[in-house]
Amino acid sequence: MSLRRTLTNPSSDELNEKLLPPTPTTSATTISNQELNTENTRFSDLVIFEERLKTHKQHLKRERRRIESLFLVLVLAVAYFATAIIFYPSKNETLHLVNKFSLVIAGALSLYVYHSDRRGNENRFVPQCNRVLETYGLQLQDESEELSFSQFVPYSLQLGYEGYKQTLRMRRAIKN
Repeated sequence: MSLRRTLTNPSSDELNEKLLPPTPTTSATTISNQELNTENTRFSDLVIFEERLKTHKQHLKRERRRIESLFLVLVLAVAYFATAIIFYPSKNETLHLVNKFSLVIAGALSLYVYHSDRRGNENRFVPQCNRVLETYGLQLQDESEELSFSQFVPYSLQLGYEGYKQTLRMRRAIKN
C-alpha cells in the first residue's frame, strides 16, 4: 500500500469544512448570536492573518531595499578603490597596500551580497504562501496584498468576509 498525495481540486464541501467548522444551528432561517459571534471570530482571524502576511511582505521589501543599497555602496567602493589603485597610485607604499586590501575586501563583500539568498526572498514569498493557502481555498494577491478566495469557496462566505472587512475599516476610520 503506497501513500500518495492526490492532486485534485478540493470540493466546495471540503473547503467549507476547513474554513468553517460545523456550528450548531437552531433553525435554518435564523442565525443565533453564538453563530454570528463564531462567524465574526473566523473573519477576524482571517483579517489578522491577512495583516500579518502584509506586514511580513513589507518587511521583506524593506530588507531587499537595504541589501540593494548596501550592494550599491560596495560597488561604489570597489570603483573608488580600483580608480585609486590604477589611475592614482599613491607614492606612500602603506596607503597603496591599504587601497589594494580594501579593494579585495569590498569586491568579496559585494560578491557575497550579490549572491546572498536573502535578496530573492520577497520574490518567493507570494508563491510559497499560495502553495500553502491553496489547501484552504485562499490565495494571496501579489499586487494588492489581499487574500482572495478560490472558486470552490462558497460565495456567501466570500461576501461575509468582504462585509466584515468593510465594517472593520469603517470602525477603524471612525476610531481615528
